[in-house]
Amino acid sequence: MALAYGKNPNSYEDPDVQAVNCCLTQLGDALRPGVWRVDAYPILRYMPGYLKELKDGHAEELELFKSQLTEVRMKVERGEEVPDSFGKYFLEKQKELELTDGGAAYLAGSMSVRTSKETEFAISSIGRRE
Repeated sequence: MALAYGKNPNSYEDPDVQAVNCCLTQLGDALRPGVWRVDAYPILRYMPGYLKELKDGHAEELELFKSQLTEVRMKVERGEEVPDSFGKYFLEKQKELELTDGGAAYLAGSMSVRTSKETEFAISSIGRRE
């Protein structure tokens, strides 16, 4: 979260950490090969409502990322010290990079999810070496 938003949560129980972990779980489930019948039967993507679960997950994820980026934006607007982060950078360069609010939020949020997943992998790898 520090890399994405300049935040340092105090514990695993932090609501922001829990929200990112929930997002990771949903993403991992969605990306697992063979989970979706549409992989075998591509015509299903044209059936109304078939992809609703995926679209709902995406909307939830985007809302999480937007709320985190909004926190950074509000701190900047209030003149608070905001540590360097992808979120702060994307806000500062949003017009120059031609990013929508959703695009900036998704880029910063994907960094949060990515670093969280890499940390999980690193911790699990250490445990396997012993």
